[in-house]
Parts: sequence; structure tokens; C-alpha cells
Amino acid sequence: KSVASWLKESSPFYLEGIQRDSPPGLSLAKLPHTAAYDLGATGILVGSQHLIGIFLCLPEVTRKVSKSWSAALIRHAALWGAAVGLVHVALALYSRKDAENGPKNMPLAVMVFIAGLHSLSIVTCIPMNLHYSTEYAYVLNVFGFHLSGFAANFLSPLAWTYDDSYLPSLPYLWLISSFDVVIAALVRGPLLLWSIIMLKRLWYLEGAWLMLLSGTLGTALTLPVTGILLMASLSRFKSLLG
Repeated sequence: KSVASWLKESSPFYLEGIQRDSPPGLSLAKLPHTAAYDLGATGILVGSQHLIGIFLCLPEVTRKVSKSWSAALIRHAALWGAAVGLVHVALALYSRKDAENGPKNMPLAVMVFIAGLHSLSIVTCIPMNLHYSTEYAYVLNVFGFHLSGFAANFLSPLAWTYDDSYLPSLPYLWLISSFDVVIAALVRGPLLLWSIIMLKRLWYLEGAWLMLLSGTLGTALTLPVTGILLMASLSRFKSLLG
């Protein structure tokens, strides 16, 4: 609630920012004002948790420290990401099912979007941590999901607070959008696809059919969401270019 209050008090442009940057098909501009602020506040909190996950991943991504330490950190990062995802989905489910005017405050499209954002990391983290935690494709997959989650949940709501028609806001909006589009282009494109293909190849060669099945189901939910995020990031960056 305190983050939502901060958004209301610090940025009169926030609601217009959601309308400007709403990902395709989500119609975030139609949310009631209170729900829109709550969505952004929850996103900022979730995104800050992904930032912690990014730092946990760095030793194993660079592999500049002992393998035992870095492998332990990546397992923690994977579990951290899955836990954050479960909490995010649970909060969205609560908003839709139990809160007053739930379906209006949390439309089904937004609910599915949030579930898809976290689905692959949720279904793969425990079996991968137990059996294949040092596979570099998995390391990059975990790192990529934390990067993507940070951009989607933290950078996007932050960008909504800046008015692109107000000259002093443009440097901050440019900086946020540049980080976001780099993450979108590199992580939600080649890195994600490569890591998923390599993991599916691993599961197939190892005969890990249950992991292959659950991973395929998670991928089916995650890929459309990452595609929507990629289009939204590119669209916002393109609009800044004029």
C-alpha cells in the first residue's frame, strides 16, 4: 500500500503512462484507478526481488568463483525466482477471487499474463536444481528470467511515471527504456530461445520425460508472454525515437 501511495503522490502522469505503454491485449488502461496503482506497486516489489536474483546469478554466469559456491547461488536464485513467481500469482489470484470487484480489478488476461511470466521457472526449478543445476543453459535460463522479470515488473511501472511530452522527464525515460529494450532484445529473444532448446535437448537425451512434458507446458505459457513483453518494449522505444 505504501508503494501504491507513493505512485499516486509522486506521479500524476502514472495512469496516462499505463495507457501509453500497456502491452498488447492486456488493456491495462481500463483498470480502475486503485487497481492500476496496486498493479504497479506489486510489480515494483516483485521486480526488486528479481534484482536480488540477478546478483545471485552473476557468479555462476561469469564462473569467476569456485564452482561449488556459484552452483549453490544459482540454485538459490532459481528457488528465489520460483518463490517470487508463486507469490505474484497468488496475489493476482487473491485480487481476482477474494477482493471486492475482483474480476474488474484483475481481468483474466492480466491473470494469465502474470501466470505465464513465471510458469517455466516454477515448474523447472526443483527438478533442475536436483539433477542439472550446473548446466550452463539452465544457468542462463534462470539469469534471463530474473532479468526479464526485473524489466517487466520494475522498469515498466517506473517508466509509466514519466511523461514523454515533458522535456525534463525524457532523459530518465530514455535511460529506462534503453535498459528495457536491451534486455528485451537479448534476453527475451535469442537467450531465452537458446536456453529452452538446449534444456529440451538435454531432457530428451537423458530420457527425462516428465521434465520434458512439464517444461513444454511451462514454455507454452511463457513464450507468448515474453513475446508480448518484447513487442511492448520495442514499441515504447520506437515511440521515443519519434
